[in-house]
Amino acid sequence: MRSTGLPVMLSVEGKRCVVVGGGSIGGRRARALIESGAEVLVVDPRSVEIPGACAHVGPFEPECLDGAFLVVVATNDPATNAEVVAEAKARGVLVNDAATGGASGAGDIAMMATVDRGPLRVGVAGAGPVASRWIRDRIEAMLEPGLGVWAEEMEALRARLVPSASPGVSKAEVLWNVASDPRVREALEVGEARAIRSAIHEAACRAGEVAT
Repeated sequence: MRSTGLPVMLSVEGKRCVVVGGGSIGGRRARALIESGAEVLVVDPRSVEIPGACAHVGPFEPECLDGAFLVVVATNDPATNAEVVAEAKARGVLVNDAATGGASGAGDIAMMATVDRGPLRVGVAGAGPVASRWIRDRIEAMLEPGLGVWAEEMEALRARLVPSASPGVSKAEVLWNVASDPRVREALEVGEARAIRSAIHEAACRAGEVAT
């Protein structure tokens, strides 16, 4: 069976996202959205305090979706979940079905189990949340602790690169050569930030011209 869905990074910076249901699942989704820069409203009959989120204490009302970009459905009441999904679809609001883990087929997007290393984010989705988390944990164990520093330095290097002294050599090729340099890889495996930065700088000087 082939996987369904298009893997993308969804920008929610400054966008209004609504989480209906403030329990453990809804709380995790709300915090993930806040960390990604979203303006989050949590709707729950109980008073739920999630730092960085606004609260609507009471039952879901259609007005809760005014101006919303995305809604997370995360209650344990199927009738409420269906109402939220129907209202979101009518308004063109994206739906993340956290209540059933996507099993209902009502959602537009799935939130991946992720590993973060600085600016890098590796996501796993499909086969259900348990399988995704299990694979995520295996990937996390494989990634070097210094990968975040490496990624930050490579991104900074990309901004500093000037045209290569070698005709026909693109920025992408220079960056690939730096990333593939044995000394850079050795420093990455050791994981010491200063060594990683130094190795990348030295490899960049060997691979092409770098602005100071």
